[in-house]
Amino acid sequence: MIFADLELKINSPKGNEILLLKRQPEKYKSTVLVIGVFHGDEPSGEYLIYRYLKDRNET
Repeated sequence: MIFADLELKINSPKGNEILLLKRQPEKYKSTVLVIGVFHGDEPSGEYLIYRYLKDRNET
């Protein structure tokens, strides 16, 4: 579950989806910026992001 609003959705020249998510500070208690899979040859980043989003708690 993503606690943000989709601000913009574009595709890179190679067809990869790029999302800009924006959230209003008054709606949420904290902000976390997660960047992963920045380079195509580093596949473990995607796994770690999904695991973090699945296993994290609200604290």
